[in-house]
This record gives sequence, C-alpha cells and structure tokens, in this order.
Amino acid sequence: MATKRRRYGSRFKKAALGRGASLEDPFAQDSQKQVQHPNGPEYSPLLMVSLEVRERIYNYLLKSQRSIIVAEDWLKVERSPLQNHAVVQTCKQISEECTNFIYKNNEFHALLRTTNPNRLACVEPAFIDAKYISLFRYTIIECPANNWDFSWYEKAASAVEKLVEARAFLVSLTFIVTPQRVSHSTTAIGLEANPIAFSNFFWFPGRLMKAVQSLNCQILNVVIKKQGKRFAISVDTKFLPKEETAIASGLRTDPVFLKSIMEKENRTVEELAKLMERFEEIFQDDEKAVLEGKCRLLNNAEDSTSIGGLARKK
Repeated sequence: MATKRRRYGSRFKKAALGRGASLEDPFAQDSQKQVQHPNGPEYSPLLMVSLEVRERIYNYLLKSQRSIIVAEDWLKVERSPLQNHAVVQTCKQISEECTNFIYKNNEFHALLRTTNPNRLACVEPAFIDAKYISLFRYTIIECPANNWDFSWYEKAASAVEKLVEARAFLVSLTFIVTPQRVSHSTTAIGLEANPIAFSNFFWFPGRLMKAVQSLNCQILNVVIKKQGKRFAISVDTKFLPKEETAIASGLRTDPVFLKSIMEKENRTVEELAKLMERFEEIFQDDEKAVLEGKCRLLNNAEDSTSIGGLARKK
C-alpha cells in the first residue's frame, strides 16, 4: 500500500474552506452549508455569556501569533496559521462576531514576490472578500531583496492605495525592506527605467508616500534588514492631516486646541518628509544612526507582530 505524501502550504485547506470558499465565512466547509441556526441562548449557549467573555474565547481560538500571508492585492491568502474551528458555525451572530474578530485582531502580511510559496501544495487558494479589507487593523508590506526595481515600488504603492480606498483604520502599517543600494533617483517618479533604490520608496513627493499620507493609520513602521541585523523607524501618524479633519466641530473652533492640532500635524509631516534621509543614514552608518536616535536595533525576540503592536493579550 503506497504511503500518502504530506502536503505543504496554506493552512486554509479544502477541509477548512472547500472549493471557491472565501474568508467571508473563514472556515466554511461547503458553500451549501452556511450557518442557518437562529440566534438565541437556547440554540447557542455561548450567547448566554457577555460579549466581553466571548471575545476572550475568540482571542484564544481565532488569534494567531503568526501573520496571515497574502498577495499584494490583500485578497489572495497564500498561507495562514488559522485552524478550522466549529465555533464559527455556531449561529449567524457568532459567525459574524468571529469573522470581524479574525480581521481586526490578526496581522495581514502582503509579501511582494513573484514566486509562489505554495508551489508544492495541492490545494486551492483561499480568498478574502474585498469588503473585509476595511476591518484590517494590523498590516505589513514586505519587499524582499530581489524585488527592488520600479515595478515593486508600484506594487507597494498600490497595496497602500487599496487600504485607503477600503477606508481601513489601521493601528499599524509596517514596511519591511532589504535594501541593495540607496540614494535618490528620478525612477521614484517614473522618469527612468533604472532599478530603484529602496530609499526612494520613501521619497516624500512620490506615489507611495502620498498614499501613506491619505491612510488612516496610528503608527507607521519601517524595518530595514541589513547584514543580518534589523533596524526600525517608527512614526506616529495619528495626526496626519486628512480632508475630514477640516470639518468644523466644537473643539475645532477653540484656537488653543486648533493650534495644538496643527503643530502635531506639521510635526508628523516633517517626520515623514525626513524618512528617506533617515533611511540613507542607516544604510551608510547604522551604529551612528542608532546612537543619534534615528532608529533602533531590533533584538531577536522582536518579530513582526511585536513591532506592529499585535502582541497577544494574556
């Protein structure tokens, strides 16, 4: 009797998702087997406890220490550590709560690459319904070392623009880059076809930084991989000026409050404008950059979830 070969790849397997399944019902086994149980404690004893208690249960079952790997469009799931849990199938209300919890409390990691990480897996891919991108709170965009020409700049910018279009309210957006060379060039605005330096990704007038300025995000992180070490730059982006912030309100009419907000907005814009310069300083002399407070050296215990502020709650 022949032994079965072990399959590698996405944890969203057919057994968990079924053909054509999506993360709208993250663990649906069949499109014909949607949750049809009525709501109520008599059908779902879990509803007898408070939402706070239920969310503690969801935190144990549906929150992962590792990122969910997706394509740059945020829709195709390439790899996920989440498992099939019957709690999602309990009833319609709990199914909706679980779905919202998964998107709001897990980290989605867009890996910009051409190779298929599931090339050895005999599984069909899972997909996220675009309407759930608005629920994302923790996101990563990673540009590997071999992907550093202008096309990858465009993909990174497009990934941020999709978050803006979805009106996501992020806690953190983290860029992870492995630079090959730095210095400014006109490739950042598409005037040349030469390979782009990673520092140009953060050129303030460029497409990527314009998208970042339009994004509702509390913290922007940039992680730079260099010679086996990792350096992080963090910018508080809560006070980035947005069109909606110009709407008059009671507080906005207070001159003292308005002055304070404008100072914070200007300081945030200045930090973003200097991001490319800080990036180049790290590349040229990382020890000096750390000493001057331009960045911090990450230790081995700090992974993407801790950098992005998604440490698991005890």
